[in-house]
Amino acid sequence: MPPKKLHTLHPNDTGNDSALLALFYGVPPVTRTVLLLFSVVTSIVALQLIPTGYLIYSWSDTFKHFQLWRILTSSLILPLQITNLLMELYNFYSRSIDLEQNRFLISSSTNPSIDYAYYIAVSMVSIAISSSLVVGRQYSFVLSSPFTTCITCTWAIDNANKKILYYGIIPVYGKYLPLIQLVTSFIFDQNGFYVCLTGLSTSYLFACLDTGSWGPIWGWLRGKQPNYGIAPAGKFGAPVWFIHLYQACFGEQEIYGVMRSDGYVKRNSKKKSTFKSTFASLTKGGGQRLGSLDETQGKKAENKDVTKKGKAGGVNKVEAEATTKLKRLSPTEEREKRVAALLQRRKLQEEEEKNKLEKEHRGTEILATAVETTNKEDVHSTKNSKKVPEEKK
Repeated sequence: MPPKKLHTLHPNDTGNDSALLALFYGVPPVTRTVLLLFSVVTSIVALQLIPTGYLIYSWSDTFKHFQLWRILTSSLILPLQITNLLMELYNFYSRSIDLEQNRFLISSSTNPSIDYAYYIAVSMVSIAISSSLVVGRQYSFVLSSPFTTCITCTWAIDNANKKILYYGIIPVYGKYLPLIQLVTSFIFDQNGFYVCLTGLSTSYLFACLDTGSWGPIWGWLRGKQPNYGIAPAGKFGAPVWFIHLYQACFGEQEIYGVMRSDGYVKRNSKKKSTFKSTFASLTKGGGQRLGSLDETQGKKAENKDVTKKGKAGGVNKVEAEATTKLKRLSPTEEREKRVAALLQRRKLQEEEEKNKLEKEHRGTEILATAVETTNKEDVHSTKNSKKVPEEKK
């Protein structure tokens, strides 16, 4: 008898795992960490592994009994309904990636992830303190809604004219998203409205401190420049102690400072600041035999002459072009070029939106004229039809 065909499952399917890991590590570090904390804290509340009273923020327990973790955990408790949970996670994911990779890349002179982590920490603390002062110290709060409102407002300031789909259905400009969240919180929960208002005020205060101005609302009221209070300036970056704390926790140092001539930033490779690597770099050296120093120096001189001749002959043209395109700039010059590139992109987006509106307006005008002509033709035809029977009579 012929052998039967047996279908087996191979346990070493590493392709899917590697793709998932690549997708996971493709998310910026701070956004990735906050998403993990969202899922962990919300699952703990849903499964009741820890009583919820130990995770909710309250003034007395946090500052009198030094239970400081409540500021973090209360900001990470999402609604337990599946649809609301998924929408909140998606909204935070999309806006947080945009902030970490674009907005804080422009304002940061060292590392955008460190400045973004500092922004999140300061926002959580200020939201907790201001909510107790506004609503009352005797109340307990879940601070996830004001925290997401703060993230949304910071994103909306930089993307005011960007059109998105609210809950995937309603097309809305970015500048109206914080107002929509405030209105929905006022309709469903008035206490939540005041708490969400603290998140919006925290975001606006950060915009004022980071840009060194009175904010975009003041600029709009006073007739300032269109980018007043909007263009990131990096004046409220992470202090030195927070940078050291971040490096101690995550152990990552990304070196920036290489700017292309077209305004885009080239990121260099990551360097992990571990004791082993630093010790190895200090102790490791090039070994040599005794008496071979003169030979090695002669070889190096010959190699230098060869490379010079090659460059003169056009062998290393690619490297020469790369060095001309890449320019090492100071942090202030980098920030200015980044802001200029961002403003150019925003101008292009605004021009595209204006062109779209003009095309739509022209289309409506053409339709209106066509309707008017058809109506005139109908009226003329009815008059002619009335004249015909009168002539017959």
